[in-house]
Amino acid sequence: MKRGRKLKNKKQETERPPAGRTPGRAARYQARPPEGADGLNDADELNDADELDDADGLDEAATGWQQTTVKMAGLTRLATACIWALLLAGPAIGLFAVAVAGSSRAAPTTTAAPTADQPSATGPTGFAELYLAAYISAGEGTEDSLAPYYAEPVTLANKPGSRTATRIVTVAAQPVGKGYWAMTVAAQISAKGENGKTTDRGLHYFRVGVQVSGTPEAGGTAKPAKAGSKEALYAATSLPAEVNAPATAEHGDLTYGPGDGVSESDPVSDTVSRFIAAYLTGQGELNRYVSPGLRVTPIVPAPYAATLVTGLRDDQEEDGDSTDDDSIPADGTRRRVLATVSATSGGEDYLLTYALTLSTRDGRWEVAALDTAPALSAEQTGPVSGSASPTPSVAPSENSASPTDSAGD
Repeated sequence: MKRGRKLKNKKQETERPPAGRTPGRAARYQARPPEGADGLNDADELNDADELDDADGLDEAATGWQQTTVKMAGLTRLATACIWALLLAGPAIGLFAVAVAGSSRAAPTTTAAPTADQPSATGPTGFAELYLAAYISAGEGTEDSLAPYYAEPVTLANKPGSRTATRIVTVAAQPVGKGYWAMTVAAQISAKGENGKTTDRGLHYFRVGVQVSGTPEAGGTAKPAKAGSKEALYAATSLPAEVNAPATAEHGDLTYGPGDGVSESDPVSDTVSRFIAAYLTGQGELNRYVSPGLRVTPIVPAPYAATLVTGLRDDQEEDGDSTDDDSIPADGTRRRVLATVSATSGGEDYLLTYALTLSTRDGRWEVAALDTAPALSAEQTGPVSGSASPTPSVAPSENSASPTDSAGD
């Protein structure tokens, strides 16, 4: 019998179980005396055989548990490996999902692509102003100062420095073609007379043709002048030409009434006067006259010593049945006003205009907004042609020469 052969194994007979462990079948049989030593009868042998069967059952059960533990450990390692695989594959799956979603939206994105960038006049404006300043102060022998702007050879007849530009500003930038601009530049000119005295010759206007190559953002052509170059290049196409001053214009109708629309007894007049005084002179508590939520602080340092509201217009229509001037409407009533202010500084009075929006709260008027510009009426939103003909700011004196004539153009 197989079990009998295991019991007679010498290795099993000599081995002892480790301390702390329940003795198994081999340990129990090591303590069994040799057969016939105590004259065991058949009944004892039968009992021993039953005990052997019970011990075998326990050992088999223990062996099965050990096998199950090994299997569970293997399954745990397998599950752990699967989890790590999923974690490592997560970013790749996410990128794949994004790519799929992006491809599904590819068609609408391409159709909604923006058009080419609009050209900007910033570069041509700066170039034209620098060119005009160099041109005005240039003269015989200093023609090279124009070379960075105008490449054609020029011969000037006036003395260098006979004129200077004390102020230059561009007033118009008109696109003529792709990468080509007509710039109108105003210059305040001072000139030296024969006695060497400098006099103000007034404001003159010049037109300059500026050609640009480079990126569309620079106001030039779509393709750079040189392959792979993103640098914008500018060049004047001629000497400046003096032109008339721009035509005058009148602003559109405003939403306010006549200049004397608000009387001094109206509570609005008192609120506006105190607000302006606190804002420009620092006198009084400014927050007392503003609505909650409006963040405005006095000008520091105070530019004026005193203020006086000389005119106040509002957007309220005249009505013969209107209430008295000292009445306050219900809370939340809004009113737009345009205030003309005489501000005093250094003994001189200067006129200013402020557009304000007022609102009622707790039985008083408060400034709800310091408007950025006067409000236009709904019917008129743009400038209209003026009735007067264009006039130059200052007429040149008899001894002054035209800039174009002095340039020998």
